Amino acid sequence: MQAIAIVCFGSYIGYLVINMVCTCGANIVIGIVCGKRYPFLKKYKREKLCGEDKEKLKRSVVSLMYQKIGAKLVTGTDNLMISYAKLTLMGIYSNYSMVVSTVSRVVYNVLCSTMGSVGNLMVQTDDDHKYNVFEEFAFATFCFYFFIAAGFAGCLERFIVLWAGEDWLLPPSVTFVVILNFFLTGQRQPNIVVIEAAGLFNKQRLKAVGEVVVNLVVSFLFLAVFKMGIYGVLLGTTVSMAGVCIWWEILAVHKYALHRPVKRYYINYLIQTGAAALGCFAAYGASCCIPLDGIAGLLAAGVVSAAIFFAVVLIFYGRSRVFKALLRRFGKK
Repeated sequence: MQAIAIVCFGSYIGYLVINMVCTCGANIVIGIVCGKRYPFLKKYKREKLCGEDKEKLKRSVVSLMYQKIGAKLVTGTDNLMISYAKLTLMGIYSNYSMVVSTVSRVVYNVLCSTMGSVGNLMVQTDDDHKYNVFEEFAFATFCFYFFIAAGFAGCLERFIVLWAGEDWLLPPSVTFVVILNFFLTGQRQPNIVVIEAAGLFNKQRLKAVGEVVVNLVVSFLFLAVFKMGIYGVLLGTTVSMAGVCIWWEILAVHKYALHRPVKRYYINYLIQTGAAALGCFAAYGASCCIPLDGIAGLLAAGVVSAAIFFAVVLIFYGRSRVFKALLRRFGKK
């Protein structure tokens, strides 16, 4: 419906109204379904929280608000700085960001569906079981995002050429930073899901502020001082994620939810990132060697990228416990 409003009628207001109406409608339907399935909830409408619970809820909501605002500020400042570097670059970059953000939203919705299961896992007393399941969840997420990142490495530029033309291509260095940021954001998701399921928002308040400050300062330095253009702005986001978000979220999850030492996970994280980088570079190189153009070349690059992904995963993790555990889980399905 939103596509029809934009393409057929050229109405952006209609696009926004359709989004609001559908969101409100979905919320109403969810409320009706919950009321029928869980009628006992209506009995407690007049119940009030005690002072201690209210204070905890208030702190958690404020901390969550900091995180959400921080994430939006990072994206917003990146777009402003890219526009400051060169307005036409923002238009070219929007093609890349639209493709990546569309895929990201779909994957994010899939991961959000695991929130309830992760919440049930966090209340269990067996820390060994919790950690084993978390490792499997993190590895599955890594495979998911690595597969997509390898596909982007092999197919994104071909897709842009097919869709918009060669004049809308960015340098390969910028493409790889876009893919790197996508992959690192995906690698954060298992820890973010645990943080939200376990209610560890208060442990992340300073992280949200630090993420915005570091991203703003580093991106400005790369853009204004080192004259790195759009590459520097996007690289600033990479630095803020690696320097603030990733290690902080991993530490909070292991210290307050899983009660495990964090060193092992850090090492595995670096190995996974290295394996993904190797696979993405291989996919890009293989794509450049494919002589076909158009849709045939895009499909061939996709097949080659998928083959490289499976080869890298089997080489690095074919004998690992998490890989075998995932195979068993999917085998049961």
